[in-house]
Amino acid sequence: MSLRQIFLGLVSQISQAPKLSPDNNGLIWLPENTFPTAFAQHASADDLAILAAVQRPLSINCIPVPAGPPLWKDIPTWFLIVEQDRIIAPQTQRFMAERMKAKTKAHSVDHTPTVTASAVVVDIVHDAIRSVTGN
Repeated sequence: MSLRQIFLGLVSQISQAPKLSPDNNGLIWLPENTFPTAFAQHASADDLAILAAVQRPLSINCIPVPAGPPLWKDIPTWFLIVEQDRIIAPQTQRFMAERMKAKTKAHSVDHTPTVTASAVVVDIVHDAIRSVTGN
């Protein structure tokens, strides 16, 4: 199985996730009409419009390119498992967090917690700071 098939398979394991495929330029865009149902179901109408307007496409060509050694192998890591994610299944997130040996917190938020649940994200950042600094 190719990395492209793996990536598209991870995304498609959730029923609300849109069917994604590259355009003629090899770029994957999230269809604008799927932002409120699959990407940011807890976002306000204004936030949804902004998210759709500023999205960056994913190039299918970047998936097989090695990224170098991951920093999580050498530094403490935190991971927010977003339980209402309709793009990346929570079990996939848990797998990634466990592989990273990350300190995890799970919350009932969507794929865009920095937009729709920023207090949760800030709390995790504060936990990380306290853990590293001892304060």
